[in-house]
Amino acid sequence: MSPTATTTAKHVALTGASGFVGAHVLREALASGYQVRSIVRSESKGKELQRLFPSPRHTLAYVTDIRNADELREAFRGIDVVQHVASPYTLKFQDAERDMLQPAIDGTLAVLKAAHDTPSIKHVLITSSFAAQNCYEKGGSIRDYTYTEKDWNPASYEDAKKSDNKVYTYAASKGLAEKAAWEFVESAKPQFVLTTFMPPGIIGPIVHPVAKMEDLNTSCANVWSVVSGAAGGVPPTLLPQTVDVRDVAKAHVEAMSHPEKSANQRFSLCGYYMDWQLVVDFLKSRFPEHASTLPTGTPGTPNQPGPVAKLDSAKAKNLLGIEWTPWQDTFADLTSQLYQLQENVKAGKSAL
Repeated sequence: MSPTATTTAKHVALTGASGFVGAHVLREALASGYQVRSIVRSESKGKELQRLFPSPRHTLAYVTDIRNADELREAFRGIDVVQHVASPYTLKFQDAERDMLQPAIDGTLAVLKAAHDTPSIKHVLITSSFAAQNCYEKGGSIRDYTYTEKDWNPASYEDAKKSDNKVYTYAASKGLAEKAAWEFVESAKPQFVLTTFMPPGIIGPIVHPVAKMEDLNTSCANVWSVVSGAAGGVPPTLLPQTVDVRDVAKAHVEAMSHPEKSANQRFSLCGYYMDWQLVVDFLKSRFPEHASTLPTGTPGTPNQPGPVAKLDSAKAKNLLGIEWTPWQDTFADLTSQLYQLQENVKAGKSAL
């Protein structure tokens, strides 16, 4: 999308701008002519973002805690659109309520309340997750079923709080946070419209600040574990539903550019269904110089543990015009970059 008079007039606040998905949304929004205010926690994160995305249309605001509505209101001054991408995505948490449930739900509500208190804001877009649709009680992503935007994760707050299954708790946090957003809009009747996105596994090249390989985001770290040989084999494909991060970013910006199509809509974002064995087979042929470190597994034999649930993403294609990146391009681009990042680290440079 090329810059237009409409987009250049819009000021966008972006939470999570220094993260894996947020940085891609930042890049896509700047390329489309928007003025973007990246909301970051620290000055160091802000400096890194400005180094990677230098533009007179890129400014910064500092919010130490996404749950701090006062800081958010200050960051939202003069803003037209809010892209709320920041939300915890990790399974390395100790306390389910303190570290996962409360930050996801309270952070989302703080953003919505601050936006409600800012009359200039007319559109809020939230990065939710396929986890908000997924029903783990019935098999989750490994079942004979097609999920649509009408599906919701049925997990309750109390069940998620008590569960010892961190994947279950994480998924519940996404569903509960998105439900809270829609309930807020229903009860508060704010001046803005709401749009949410439910991507499954998000993979693709990195554009956010990364100093060392240990700083990789969860999904890219999983890929690096396999391609570097650290995984010790071909892992089972527990989440075959996947999407290229660049397509996720494009969906966010297209929805922002066309509120007449995206207002008060949920969008499933699934580009393809991956299989780790087939991915490894492909990467061995694509990067023969690294074939010895890639695991072998059972070439040509998919390693799905069961039926693959489908995720109906026709709405994103039909309303937003999203064309899904083939999985071969996703993994080739990311893997090539990961090898280069590792070389940078060996040479004593920052990875990115």
